[in-house]
Amino acid sequence: FDPAFDAFPMFSPDGTKLAFARAQAGLSSVWVATFNPGSPPSLSGETKISTPAAGEADGEPTWSPDGTAIAFERLVPYVVASGATDGGPSATVLSDADGDFVNAGVTVGMTVTNTTDAGSSGTVVAVAAGSVTVDALVGGSDNQFEVGDAYSIGHVNLRVFAMASTGAGQVKLSAGGAGDLYNDGAPAWSPANNFIAFDSNRAAPGVTTDIFTMTIAGGSETNRTGGGDFDAPASRASWSPDGAQVAFHALEPAGDFNIWRLPISGGSAVQVTGPANTGTDNDLFPTFSPDGTLIAFQRGGAGGDTTHTVAAADGSGLTEIRSEGSSHSEADWQPALSGIADAYSVDEG
Repeated sequence: FDPAFDAFPMFSPDGTKLAFARAQAGLSSVWVATFNPGSPPSLSGETKISTPAAGEADGEPTWSPDGTAIAFERLVPYVVASGATDGGPSATVLSDADGDFVNAGVTVGMTVTNTTDAGSSGTVVAVAAGSVTVDALVGGSDNQFEVGDAYSIGHVNLRVFAMASTGAGQVKLSAGGAGDLYNDGAPAWSPANNFIAFDSNRAAPGVTTDIFTMTIAGGSETNRTGGGDFDAPASRASWSPDGAQVAFHALEPAGDFNIWRLPISGGSAVQVTGPANTGTDNDLFPTFSPDGTLIAFQRGGAGGDTTHTVAAADGSGLTEIRSEGSSHSEADWQPALSGIADAYSVDEG
Protein backbone atom coordinates (compact mmCIF):
# COMPACT_ATOMS: atom_id res chain seq x y z
CA PHE A 1 0.00 0.00 0.00
CA ASP A 2 1.40 3.36 -1.05
CA PRO A 3 -0.53 6.21 0.59
CA ALA A 4 -1.20 9.33 -1.43
CA PHE A 5 -1.11 12.95 -0.33
CA ASP A 6 -3.70 15.12 -2.08
CA ALA A 7 -3.59 18.93 -2.11
CA PHE A 8 -4.60 22.07 -4.02
CA PRO A 9 -8.21 21.09 -4.84
CA MET A 10 -9.98 23.15 -7.52
CA PHE A 11 -13.60 22.76 -8.59
CA SER A 12 -14.45 22.78 -12.30
CA PRO A 13 -16.60 25.76 -13.35
CA ASP A 14 -19.77 23.65 -13.32
CA GLY A 15 -18.93 22.12 -9.93
CA THR A 16 -19.08 18.52 -11.13
CA LYS A 17 -15.36 17.72 -11.04
CA LEU A 18 -12.39 18.38 -8.80
CA ALA A 19 -8.81 18.78 -10.00
CA PHE A 20 -6.04 18.30 -7.45
CA ALA A 21 -2.39 17.39 -7.05
CA ARG A 22 -1.56 13.90 -5.82
CA ALA A 23 1.87 12.90 -4.54
CA GLN A 24 2.36 9.14 -4.59
CA ALA A 25 5.28 6.78 -5.18
CA GLY A 26 7.67 9.71 -5.31
CA LEU A 27 5.75 11.41 -8.12
CA SER A 28 3.41 14.42 -8.02
CA SER A 29 0.81 14.67 -10.79
CA VAL A 30 -2.47 16.43 -11.55
CA TRP A 31 -5.58 14.27 -11.10
CA VAL A 32 -9.27 14.85 -11.85
CA ALA A 33 -12.22 13.21 -10.09
CA THR A 34 -16.02 13.43 -10.23
CA PHE A 35 -17.53 15.30 -7.28
CA ASN A 36 -20.53 13.56 -5.76
CA PRO A 37 -22.61 15.86 -3.54
CA GLY A 38 -24.27 14.30 -0.57
CA SER A 39 -23.80 13.83 3.13
CA PRO A 40 -20.95 13.32 3.23
CA PRO A 41 -19.77 14.32 -0.27
CA SER A 42 -17.38 11.98 -2.06
CA LEU A 43 -15.13 11.64 -5.09
CA SER A 44 -15.17 8.92 -7.74
CA GLY A 45 -13.42 8.13 -10.99
CA GLU A 46 -10.06 9.50 -9.86
CA THR A 47 -7.85 9.78 -12.95
CA LYS A 48 -4.27 10.95 -13.38
CA ILE A 49 -4.12 13.37 -16.31
CA SER A 50 -0.66 14.99 -16.24
CA THR A 51 2.48 13.06 -17.19
CA PRO A 52 5.59 14.55 -15.61
CA ALA A 53 8.89 13.08 -16.80
CA ALA A 54 11.58 11.74 -14.47
CA GLY A 55 12.68 14.48 -12.09
CA GLU A 56 9.56 16.59 -12.76
CA ALA A 57 6.60 17.23 -10.45
CA ASP A 58 3.18 18.76 -11.16
CA GLY A 59 0.79 20.67 -8.90
CA GLU A 60 -1.48 23.70 -8.37
CA PRO A 61 -4.13 23.00 -11.08
CA THR A 62 -6.55 25.73 -12.22
CA TRP A 63 -9.49 25.34 -14.63
CA SER A 64 -10.26 27.43 -17.69
CA PRO A 65 -13.65 29.18 -17.48
CA ASP A 66 -15.28 26.68 -19.87
CA GLY A 67 -13.78 23.65 -18.10
CA THR A 68 -12.00 22.33 -21.18
CA ALA A 69 -8.43 23.12 -20.09
CA ILE A 70 -6.28 23.13 -16.95
CA ALA A 71 -3.17 25.18 -16.23
CA PHE A 72 -0.71 23.90 -13.63
CA GLU A 73 2.82 24.32 -12.34
CA ARG A 74 5.60 21.87 -13.20
CA LEU A 75 8.95 21.55 -11.48
CA VAL A 76 11.42 21.17 -14.36
CA PRO A 77 15.10 20.11 -14.12
CA TYR A 78 17.57 21.75 -16.50
CA VAL A 79 21.11 20.48 -17.15
CA VAL A 80 23.36 23.29 -18.38
CA ALA A 81 26.74 21.52 -18.38
CA SER A 82 28.10 18.03 -17.70
CA GLY A 83 31.29 16.05 -18.01
CA ALA A 84 34.04 14.48 -15.93
CA THR A 85 36.55 16.33 -13.78
CA ASP A 86 40.27 15.69 -14.11
CA GLY A 87 41.27 18.02 -11.27
CA GLY A 88 41.11 17.36 -7.56
CA PRO A 89 40.58 16.02 -5.06
CA SER A 90 38.72 19.03 -3.66
CA ALA A 91 35.73 19.56 -1.39
CA THR A 92 34.65 22.81 -3.06
CA VAL A 93 36.34 23.26 -6.46
CA LEU A 94 35.38 21.38 -9.61
CA SER A 95 38.42 21.98 -11.86
CA ASP A 96 40.14 21.12 -15.10
CA ALA A 97 43.70 20.06 -15.89
CA ASP A 98 43.76 19.75 -19.68
CA GLY A 99 41.43 22.42 -21.07
CA ASP A 100 38.32 20.38 -21.85
CA PHE A 101 36.25 21.49 -18.86
CA VAL A 102 32.59 22.24 -19.65
CA ASN A 103 31.00 25.15 -17.77
CA ALA A 104 29.51 27.32 -20.52
CA GLY A 105 26.25 28.86 -19.31
CA VAL A 106 26.95 28.07 -15.67
CA THR A 107 26.07 30.89 -13.26
CA VAL A 108 26.13 31.47 -9.53
CA GLY A 109 23.16 29.81 -7.82
CA MET A 110 23.04 26.68 -9.97
CA THR A 111 23.47 23.21 -8.46
CA VAL A 112 26.48 20.97 -9.10
CA THR A 113 25.87 17.24 -8.66
CA ASN A 114 28.69 14.73 -8.36
CA THR A 115 26.91 11.75 -9.87
CA THR A 116 29.84 9.43 -9.15
CA ASP A 117 29.83 10.18 -5.43
CA ALA A 118 26.26 9.08 -4.60
CA GLY A 119 24.78 12.26 -6.01
CA SER A 120 26.50 14.65 -3.60
CA SER A 121 25.70 18.24 -4.51
CA GLY A 122 26.48 21.87 -3.76
CA THR A 123 25.52 25.35 -4.90
CA VAL A 124 27.71 27.32 -7.32
CA VAL A 125 29.27 30.36 -5.62
CA ALA A 126 31.90 31.28 -8.24
CA VAL A 127 32.64 30.53 -11.91
CA ALA A 128 36.02 30.94 -13.64
CA ALA A 129 37.75 29.63 -16.74
CA GLY A 130 38.43 25.98 -16.00
CA SER A 131 36.71 25.81 -12.62
CA VAL A 132 33.49 26.05 -10.69
CA THR A 133 33.43 26.64 -6.94
CA VAL A 134 30.61 25.36 -4.74
CA ASP A 135 29.76 26.23 -1.15
CA ALA A 136 30.23 22.62 -0.02
CA LEU A 137 29.36 19.16 -1.27
CA VAL A 138 26.86 17.23 0.84
CA GLY A 139 25.02 13.93 0.56
CA GLY A 140 27.84 11.72 -0.71
CA SER A 141 30.37 9.24 0.66
CA ASP A 142 33.46 11.49 0.70
CA ASN A 143 31.84 14.79 -0.41
CA GLN A 144 34.62 15.91 -2.70
CA PHE A 145 35.50 15.98 -6.39
CA GLU A 146 37.96 13.22 -7.30
CA VAL A 147 39.75 12.89 -10.63
CA GLY A 148 37.37 11.25 -13.09
CA ASP A 149 34.17 11.97 -11.16
CA ALA A 150 31.16 12.64 -13.40
CA TYR A 151 29.31 15.88 -12.76
CA SER A 152 26.27 17.76 -13.96
CA ILE A 153 25.47 21.43 -13.42
CA GLY A 154 21.99 22.89 -13.68
CA HIS A 155 18.91 23.98 -11.82
CA VAL A 156 15.35 22.92 -11.00
CA ASN A 157 12.65 25.56 -11.34
CA LEU A 158 8.88 25.94 -11.61
CA ARG A 159 7.22 26.73 -14.94
CA VAL A 160 3.54 27.18 -15.84
CA PHE A 161 2.05 24.58 -18.21
CA ALA A 162 -1.42 24.00 -19.65
CA MET A 163 -3.28 21.00 -21.06
CA ALA A 164 -6.75 19.86 -22.05
CA SER A 165 -8.85 18.68 -19.10
CA THR A 166 -8.27 15.16 -20.42
CA GLY A 167 -4.50 15.60 -20.08
CA ALA A 168 -3.86 15.95 -23.83
CA GLY A 169 -1.59 18.58 -25.34
CA GLN A 170 0.63 19.51 -22.39
CA VAL A 171 2.51 22.71 -23.30
CA LYS A 172 4.74 25.17 -21.42
CA LEU A 173 3.28 28.69 -21.16
CA SER A 174 5.83 30.64 -19.10
CA ALA A 175 8.94 31.75 -20.92
CA GLY A 176 11.73 30.55 -18.62
CA GLY A 177 14.22 27.97 -19.85
CA ALA A 178 17.70 26.66 -19.14
CA GLY A 179 19.76 29.34 -17.41
CA ASP A 180 16.71 31.19 -16.03
CA LEU A 181 16.88 30.66 -12.26
CA TYR A 182 13.45 32.07 -11.43
CA ASN A 183 10.22 30.24 -10.58
CA ASP A 184 6.79 30.67 -12.21
CA GLY A 185 4.02 28.81 -10.38
CA ALA A 186 0.60 28.73 -8.71
CA PRO A 187 -1.37 29.71 -11.85
CA ALA A 188 -4.92 31.08 -11.64
CA TRP A 189 -7.08 31.30 -14.80
CA SER A 190 -9.09 34.49 -15.23
CA PRO A 191 -12.91 34.12 -15.41
CA ALA A 192 -12.78 36.45 -18.41
CA ASN A 193 -10.46 33.94 -20.16
CA ASN A 194 -7.95 36.67 -21.02
CA PHE A 195 -5.17 36.17 -18.43
CA ILE A 196 -3.48 33.59 -16.28
CA ALA A 197 -2.16 35.04 -13.04
CA PHE A 198 0.86 33.34 -11.48
CA ASP A 199 3.56 33.73 -8.84
CA SER A 200 7.04 34.61 -10.03
CA ASN A 201 10.32 35.77 -8.54
CA ARG A 202 11.69 36.71 -11.97
CA ALA A 203 11.89 40.40 -10.99
CA ALA A 204 14.28 39.57 -8.14
CA PRO A 205 15.18 35.84 -7.94
CA GLY A 206 15.88 34.78 -4.39
CA VAL A 207 14.69 38.14 -3.04
CA THR A 208 10.95 38.59 -3.54
CA THR A 209 7.89 37.16 -5.28
CA ASP A 210 5.22 39.07 -7.20
CA ILE A 211 1.90 38.37 -8.89
CA PHE A 212 2.31 38.37 -12.68
CA THR A 213 -0.18 37.85 -15.46
CA MET A 214 0.28 36.47 -18.97
CA THR A 215 -2.04 35.74 -21.85
CA ILE A 216 -3.72 32.34 -21.87
CA ALA A 217 -1.45 31.32 -24.74
CA GLY A 218 1.64 32.48 -22.84
CA GLY A 219 3.56 35.72 -23.31
CA SER A 220 3.06 39.37 -22.34
CA GLU A 221 4.13 38.65 -18.75
CA THR A 222 3.26 41.69 -16.61
CA ASN A 223 4.19 42.34 -12.99
CA ARG A 224 1.03 43.39 -11.16
CA THR A 225 2.36 43.88 -7.62
CA GLY A 226 5.94 45.08 -8.01
CA GLY A 227 7.12 48.65 -8.30
CA GLY A 228 3.80 50.31 -7.52
CA ASP A 229 1.46 50.81 -4.59
CA PHE A 230 2.19 47.36 -3.22
CA ASP A 231 5.76 46.20 -2.62
CA ALA A 232 5.57 43.34 -0.09
CA PRO A 233 6.34 39.79 -1.38
CA ALA A 234 3.04 38.54 -2.86
CA SER A 235 1.81 35.13 -4.04
CA ARG A 236 -1.19 32.78 -4.57
CA ALA A 237 -3.53 34.87 -6.69
CA SER A 238 -7.28 34.18 -6.77
CA TRP A 239 -9.56 35.96 -9.26
CA SER A 240 -12.81 37.65 -8.31
CA PRO A 241 -15.78 36.18 -10.25
CA ASP A 242 -15.94 39.23 -12.54
CA GLY A 243 -12.20 39.07 -13.29
CA ALA A 244 -11.71 42.66 -12.09
CA GLN A 245 -9.38 41.94 -9.19
CA VAL A 246 -7.16 39.33 -7.59
CA ALA A 247 -6.78 38.39 -3.96
CA PHE A 248 -3.41 37.14 -2.73
CA HIS A 249 -1.39 36.66 0.44
CA ALA A 250 1.63 38.77 1.25
CA LEU A 251 4.46 38.60 3.75
CA GLU A 252 4.47 41.75 5.85
CA PRO A 253 7.60 43.42 7.30
CA ALA A 254 6.49 42.26 10.76
CA GLY A 255 6.89 38.67 9.58
CA ASP A 256 3.28 37.46 9.23
CA PHE A 257 1.13 36.85 6.15
CA ASN A 258 -2.09 38.74 5.43
CA ILE A 259 -4.68 38.75 2.64
CA TRP A 260 -4.81 41.60 0.12
CA ARG A 261 -6.78 42.32 -3.06
CA LEU A 262 -5.74 44.35 -6.09
CA PRO A 263 -7.65 45.79 -9.09
CA ILE A 264 -6.18 44.11 -12.17
CA SER A 265 -6.58 47.25 -14.29
CA GLY A 266 -4.49 49.29 -11.85
CA GLY A 267 -4.94 51.09 -8.59
CA SER A 268 -4.06 50.64 -4.96
CA ALA A 269 -3.96 47.28 -3.22
CA VAL A 270 -6.40 46.91 -0.32
CA GLN A 271 -5.48 44.96 2.82
CA VAL A 272 -8.30 42.52 3.69
CA THR A 273 -6.89 40.88 6.85
CA GLY A 274 -4.36 42.52 9.12
CA PRO A 275 -3.05 43.12 12.63
CA ALA A 276 -6.50 44.04 13.92
CA ASN A 277 -7.82 40.53 13.41
CA THR A 278 -4.83 38.23 12.91
CA GLY A 279 -2.38 38.95 15.72
CA THR A 280 0.52 36.57 15.14
CA ASP A 281 -1.46 34.23 12.87
CA ASN A 282 -0.63 33.76 9.18
CA ASP A 283 -3.45 34.19 6.64
CA LEU A 284 -2.81 32.30 3.39
CA PHE A 285 -4.35 30.89 0.18
CA PRO A 286 -7.31 33.27 -0.40
CA THR A 287 -10.18 32.28 -2.69
CA PHE A 288 -13.22 34.35 -3.69
CA SER A 289 -16.74 33.01 -3.19
CA PRO A 290 -18.76 32.50 -6.41
CA ASP A 291 -20.73 35.71 -5.78
CA GLY A 292 -17.59 37.71 -4.92
CA THR A 293 -18.77 38.83 -1.50
CA LEU A 294 -16.54 36.60 0.64
CA ILE A 295 -12.96 35.40 0.69
CA ALA A 296 -12.08 32.07 2.26
CA PHE A 297 -8.52 31.55 3.45
CA GLN A 298 -6.26 29.38 5.58
CA ARG A 299 -5.23 30.70 8.99
CA GLY A 300 -2.16 29.15 10.55
CA GLY A 301 -1.70 29.43 14.29
CA ALA A 302 -0.66 27.54 17.38
CA GLY A 303 -3.75 25.29 17.16
CA GLY A 304 -3.18 24.19 13.56
CA ASP A 305 -4.40 25.34 10.15
CA THR A 306 -8.06 26.37 9.98
CA THR A 307 -10.34 27.78 7.29
CA HIS A 308 -12.02 31.16 7.74
CA THR A 309 -14.12 33.55 5.67
CA VAL A 310 -14.27 37.35 5.67
CA ALA A 311 -16.07 39.99 3.66
CA ALA A 312 -14.07 40.61 0.49
CA ALA A 313 -14.70 44.36 0.63
CA ASP A 314 -13.22 45.17 4.02
CA GLY A 315 -12.27 42.01 5.91
CA SER A 316 -15.20 42.24 8.31
CA GLY A 317 -17.32 39.35 9.57
CA LEU A 318 -14.46 36.97 10.34
CA THR A 319 -15.95 33.47 10.59
CA GLU A 320 -14.19 30.18 11.31
CA ILE A 321 -15.72 27.35 9.28
CA ARG A 322 -13.17 24.66 10.14
CA SER A 323 -12.39 24.11 13.83
CA GLU A 324 -8.89 23.76 15.24
CA GLY A 325 -7.55 20.35 16.15
CA SER A 326 -7.01 19.26 12.55
CA SER A 327 -5.23 20.82 9.61
CA HIS A 328 -7.19 22.44 6.78
CA SER A 329 -5.63 24.42 3.96
CA GLU A 330 -5.87 25.58 0.33
CA ALA A 331 -9.65 25.94 0.25
CA ASP A 332 -11.77 26.30 -2.88
CA TRP A 333 -15.49 27.14 -3.19
CA GLN A 334 -17.96 24.77 -4.80
CA PRO A 335 -19.40 26.93 -7.63
CA ALA A 336 -23.01 26.55 -6.45
CA LEU A 337 -21.92 28.20 -3.16
CA SER A 338 -23.03 25.11 -1.24
CA GLY A 339 -19.67 24.15 0.17
CA ILE A 340 -15.90 24.48 0.28
CA ALA A 341 -13.24 21.93 -0.58
CA ASP A 342 -9.87 22.03 1.08
CA ALA A 343 -6.76 19.91 0.92
CA TYR A 344 -7.97 17.49 3.56
CA SER A 345 -11.75 17.23 3.19
CA VAL A 346 -14.73 18.04 1.04
CA ASP A 347 -17.69 19.08 3.17
CA GLU A 348 -20.63 21.41 3.26
CA GLY A 349 -19.82 24.73 4.95
